[in-house]
Amino acid sequence: MRYFYENAKISDVISWTMASPALLIGLICCPYVISIYPKFENMFASLNAKLPYLTVFYLSNGWWFCSFVPFMVCLVMIFGLIKFKNSPISIIFAAGGLIIVWGILSSEIVAIFLPILELQRNLN
Repeated sequence: MRYFYENAKISDVISWTMASPALLIGLICCPYVISIYPKFENMFASLNAKLPYLTVFYLSNGWWFCSFVPFMVCLVMIFGLIKFKNSPISIIFAAGGLIIVWGILSSEIVAIFLPILELQRNLN
C-alpha cells in the first residue's frame, strides 16, 4: 500500500477520475442507445413528418457513429492515460475523451426526443 501512495500523483488521480464516466458512457450507455434506434426509426417513418437535421443525421449514420466513435475515443483515452502516466498530458486525454463521449451521448438523446417534442408543440 505504501508504494501506491508514494507514486500516485495528483494528475494521475484526476485523469482516471475524469476517465471513469467517459468509459462508463462510451462502453455501456452508447450501445444501449443503439438498441433504441430501430424503435424510434420505425416510429418516425410512420409519422411522415419533416425531421430535424440532427435526428436525420443520427438515423442515417447512427449505427457507426454511436458505437464506433465513442468506443475508439475510449481506446485512445485509455492508451493516453497509460502512456502518459503521472503526467499532466494524461489530464488532456481524460478531459478530451469525457467531453467527446458526453457530447455524443447528449446529442443522441436530443436527436431522439426533439421530433417528439416538436410534434407535441405543433399539436397544441
